[in-house]
Amino acid sequence: MQLNLLSSYPHFTEPLARCQDDFWRTQLPWWRYTDALEELQYHASNDALPTTLIAFESSQLLGSISLIEEDSHKEELPQELANISPWLTSLFVLPQWRGRGVGTALVRKAIQHAQVLNVTRLHLVATNCEMFYARLGWAVKTRFAYRGQQAALMDKALISEGSCER
Repeated sequence: MQLNLLSSYPHFTEPLARCQDDFWRTQLPWWRYTDALEELQYHASNDALPTTLIAFESSQLLGSISLIEEDSHKEELPQELANISPWLTSLFVLPQWRGRGVGTALVRKAIQHAQVLNVTRLHLVATNCEMFYARLGWAVKTRFAYRGQQAALMDKALISEGSCER
């Protein structure tokens, strides 16, 4: 399995947009293929925030994850969370590759890339995968109602590789 920025492999942009449209359509009924494609085309032109990282094997896409400055649906967040930045978002692993460590590898690679960008803390909203992120060292900061279900705002402090923090 290889992990890299979408900007290094832009030919995955269109297939990833199709996969995301199929996956997110039930959870985000307003989100469509054209939205995904436009966003991913922008991410594919960018190594800094916002950007997307992909997992692939040979020519087969396995999954993706994004780092963004601002959640595009921040109006759905409680007011006190709306201006938090940056975010880890849109973790997606193709169904046939789930349970094989792809998601964990993507989260870890995204954290490494965030550190390169001098990000000191990342945030995410977890609705059904809180335990997954907790196993990777993320902490729950608060809970709130989000899109009709319980959600947790989680965060993780990042230590830069050159840091002297103890």
